[in-house]
Amino acid sequence: MPAQRSAAPPRLNEIKPEFNHVIVPFEMICGEGVSYENGTFVVNDTSSSIKLIFEGLNDSETYLGLYNMHFSFPQLSDIYSEEEWAEFGLIEKVNLVLDDRRQWKAHTIPLNIELGNLTRSVLYRMPDTPMYTGKHNYLVNLFHNSEETAEIEIHFVHAGVYSFDLEIVSQPMERLGSQVDQLREVILEDVNISANRVTGTIHSDRDKLLCLSIPYSKGWSAYLNGEKVELLNVNTMFSGIYVPAGNYEVTLTYITPYLVQGGILSLVGVCLFVAIILYHRKRKIT
Repeated sequence: MPAQRSAAPPRLNEIKPEFNHVIVPFEMICGEGVSYENGTFVVNDTSSSIKLIFEGLNDSETYLGLYNMHFSFPQLSDIYSEEEWAEFGLIEKVNLVLDDRRQWKAHTIPLNIELGNLTRSVLYRMPDTPMYTGKHNYLVNLFHNSEETAEIEIHFVHAGVYSFDLEIVSQPMERLGSQVDQLREVILEDVNISANRVTGTIHSDRDKLLCLSIPYSKGWSAYLNGEKVELLNVNTMFSGIYVPAGNYEVTLTYITPYLVQGGILSLVGVCLFVAIILYHRKRKIT
């Protein structure tokens, strides 16, 4: 059985990421049924929307940030004054109350976001529902923008009180090609994938961290030229292997965690069960 490397993999040089995105100023226009003050939108009409007009950057992707989002359903008293409420007939009042009760059952509050022909949706989960995820910050990718003057439109599906901070981000793409080429400099080649085994070869002129799109699990074992090495948890949920400079055959094998231990315990349990049966039969005979 190959011996495992006892020494922990050396620490690679830390590289600080370079950001070249641009925060773009914008003009906000509220449509009918929407009022805005200090980061709070009061929406009285389910067909209401706001527009964000901005100057886009050439050869860039556009992102819309909605941060610290919260939502609450309005009370009827917030929508209608006493004079307006008095003008409604009995049936109208009953229908308004029923509609008000129905909307409180909503678990998800969607916002529909449009830029040109593209429509994206943000789904805000209510904190008092089983579907709540604790998420209050959203960054929506609106893809490539080629227009100098662009317009983002946010459509409100539910009436209520919304609060969030808005930010438009342009991410220039001119460096994308060179960055992708750098990532492709050293890759796993001659990859062969079977049920519980992945193999390949790699050549590197300096120490590298090989990142794999295999979800990290303690059931995986990693080997370099037949020598067991530590499998690392990288990029939150994936697997990685520290690879020193040189040529290597990379092998990963998978065994379900605790499968062997479970099989042994099951076998011991069966043996004990058989022994108990034989013991009781022997007592009956004697």
